[in-house]
Amino acid sequence: MKKILTIIILSLCLMLPSKADSIKDFKIESMGLTDSLLLFSSKEIIEKNKIFYPGKKYYRVPLFWNENNNYPKSNEYDVIFGVTNNDDKEYIIESLEAFKDFDNNISKCLSKKKKITDEIINLFPNSKEPTNSVTNSRYMGGKAKVHLSIFHLENGKIQISCYEHSEDAKKNGKSDVLAVAIYTLKFSKYLASIQ
Repeated sequence: MKKILTIIILSLCLMLPSKADSIKDFKIESMGLTDSLLLFSSKEIIEKNKIFYPGKKYYRVPLFWNENNNYPKSNEYDVIFGVTNNDDKEYIIESLEAFKDFDNNISKCLSKKKKITDEIINLFPNSKEPTNSVTNSRYMGGKAKVHLSIFHLENGKIQISCYEHSEDAKKNGKSDVLAVAIYTLKFSKYLASIQ
């Protein structure tokens, strides 16, 4: 009887949901780091729509874009970009960048940012607490305040931001924006080197 009880208890322990231990486990619209862009787009569309970073070592391409009929629509974001190395013929994703407009409603943006941050904490319970800050951004010539949380993980980085635009920028059509980005360590180091 003790053996059966022990087996049942061990079985239940093994069935408990596991937590992520790799940044590859964090997905945006079912896409993750180390997936190929070719799973979500054609080679022809990728090659035609490259947006290069400085130095042309990396580029990004839209994978989902709600305002452009040439791309699939996202359920959560207005646009999602995949980033890969220009020399990579397998088009392996080194970063995903997702954006959502909040029509000048910073409180909704911050609420969504908190929800995503809580999900990441739950997914990576062994990670350090995120670095949080509120600063003026270089974006829009310093006329946007950025509410930023960064998770530094063993094999990458996750960044969640809300950009709160100035009243002048809002008069010119800018909206408060949520940005969610995941980076491999390699791409994160590249970004740091070009700033």
